[in-house]
This record gives sequence, structure tokens and C-alpha cells, in this order.
Amino acid sequence: MTPGDPIQDCLNRLNEADRCRMSGDTDRAIAICRTLVDRFPNYWAALHTLGLSYLDVKDYQKALDCLVRASIASPGNWKTMLGLAEAYLNLGGSKLALETIESAIAASGGNGDLYYMLGEIYRRTQRYAAAEQALRKALAIEPNFHAASLSLGLCRIETGDVEGAARLFEALIAIDPQFSEALFRLASLPVRS
Repeated sequence: MTPGDPIQDCLNRLNEADRCRMSGDTDRAIAICRTLVDRFPNYWAALHTLGLSYLDVKDYQKALDCLVRASIASPGNWKTMLGLAEAYLNLGGSKLALETIESAIAASGGNGDLYYMLGEIYRRTQRYAAAEQALRKALAIEPNFHAASLSLGLCRIETGDVEGAARLFEALIAIDPQFSEALFRLASLPVRS
């Protein structure tokens, strides 16, 4: 690699965008990725990271635009399909979200993130038994997947299993006493006798 290698420069900038995104500096991640996409309109990794960054700031329409373009650049990429499903779900397209995540699972064999999103789609469309099954799969793959445990607790609340939900929230708090969402959910449960 030479110092002025454009491929290495793009990779370095993309890595910087990922670091910014992971550290919470989403605005910087978006700026870096937009520069890369302006220069290389079909650069899958930049489109994908830009789409994820827009998901982070809940700009679901811009996320969808980027992730659709990323899926054109890399059809069948499960990571992009996962982001697409999240964007569809948040834009009210639960049927498209479900079709997309099922395709991603079929293409990749499934992983914790995909089963978690499947569970979220089912939970948010009030299909709680299916949601619990998907979330249990996510937890079987990744036992410390806190978001999946939290979502499973939310399903249990909806199905009337307050004790089961409380146990899940308590377990999450035991692992991380600062887990504010679990603390809030536990405190919001009806008083148990």
C-alpha cells in the first residue's frame, strides 16, 4: 500500500466512521459516510454504515434510502437486510420487515441479531407467542443478549405473565444495575404480593 492509496484511504475513513458511530458521534459518522458515498455512489460499506447511522438517529426514511442502495450494491447481505427490516418496521411496513428478516435468516442460517429483529417484529405486531419463540432463539445463540431479554419481558407483560417479566428484568438488573430500561420496566410492574 502506498501512502496515497485511495482504497486504503476509503477503508480508513470507513473505519473512522464506524468508531464515531460506536462512540455516539453519529453526526461525524454521517458526515464521513456521506463524503464517501458522494465520491463512490455504489460503495456498499459506506451506504450500509450511513444507513445504520441514520437508524441510530431515528431518521428512518434516510436510513431506508441508504440501505436499499446498499442492498442493490450487495444483494442478500444479511447485515443490510437486518437494517432494512428495522427501517421498514419503524416506517410502518411490518409485512416488508417480516419478509426481509425471514429472507435474511434463510440466507444466513440465522444469528442472534436476526432472531431478535424477528422477535421485535412479532412483538410490535402483537404476535406474542411467535415473538417469544424468536427471542428465545436469539437468547439460545447469545445468552447475554440484554435487548432480547428485555423484549422477552415485554412480551410476558402483554401475555399476563408479570412474574416471568419481573424475573427477566431482575436478572438484567443483577447483571447491570445501571440498565435503566430494565429498572424502569420493573418499577412499572404492578405490585406483586
